Amino acid sequence: MRDRFYTMYQDLKFKECYYSSYSTVSSGYYRLITYTLALISIISAVVWSLWGTCPSLLAVIIASCQVIQCIIPNSKVSEQVSCCKYLMPELRKLSNDVDCDWLSIWSNQMEDIDVQHLVSSYENRFRNLEDQFVPQDLFKPNKKVETEANENAKQFFDSHYPINTEGRENEPCLEART
Repeated sequence: MRDRFYTMYQDLKFKECYYSSYSTVSSGYYRLITYTLALISIISAVVWSLWGTCPSLLAVIIASCQVIQCIIPNSKVSEQVSCCKYLMPELRKLSNDVDCDWLSIWSNQMEDIDVQHLVSSYENRFRNLEDQFVPQDLFKPNKKVETEANENAKQFFDSHYPINTEGRENEPCLEART
């Protein structure tokens, strides 16, 4: 049962890292689009005021940029950023709870039936969070994000629960958590 909890813990940590990485990527795209459109608008306005040539073309460019900037908050990238903004704090709380219970399980302070209830409870809490904050098909599979999430999750477990030379877990590294 301890192995099942640890597997659930690893899956949860991967999902936390995955949504965190997706949030970073989505925020970057959102900022890039917003800043590019603002820059194009500013440059067009400056060119129009300095040279006065092609006023209708520059007016169309400026208006197009402004319309796109009005549409951006309703885009998929904006929705991803918003979902992650609300999901991540809740996911961190859940991960913190799992982390604390793992220390109790690791030290054999819980019976198998209690561990089984915890696994079910945490899996349900995670599903409820996804149902609440993540619309279906919003986060398309992304290899770059997945690779980064795997690396971050592995780094977390390597720093908190290092493996000794015999391939067994050492005691949880409590110093790394403070």
